[in-house]
Amino acid sequence: MKKTFTSLAFPGILASAMLLTSCATSGGKKSADTAMPDYETAEQIKAMSPCKATVEERHPCYSIFRTADGKKFSIGSPAATQEVVQFLGTLKEGHNYKFPGVFLDYQKQ
Repeated sequence: MKKTFTSLAFPGILASAMLLTSCATSGGKKSADTAMPDYETAEQIKAMSPCKATVEERHPCYSIFRTADGKKFSIGSPAATQEVVQFLGTLKEGHNYKFPGVFLDYQKQ
């Protein structure tokens, strides 16, 4: 029985480590980009100025968006809460969304 538990636990630990590593390394790439507004918490997302934006890039812990006037912003970070990361997982690259409305709708689910 102990061998079965170990064989089941190891893949889970490995998957968690890979996710955390990808979040940490992708965050380094984000910080190298030019300065753009970052919304990392649910409170910051809810307080955003209303806008319509397209998902340009999706990463494990954050996404990059572009508004109709060409301005970029990001939502999430390696330190983002599970709620923010799961919300980002519902958005599709190349699709347009109205902020902060789409996040408020997500929270109601």
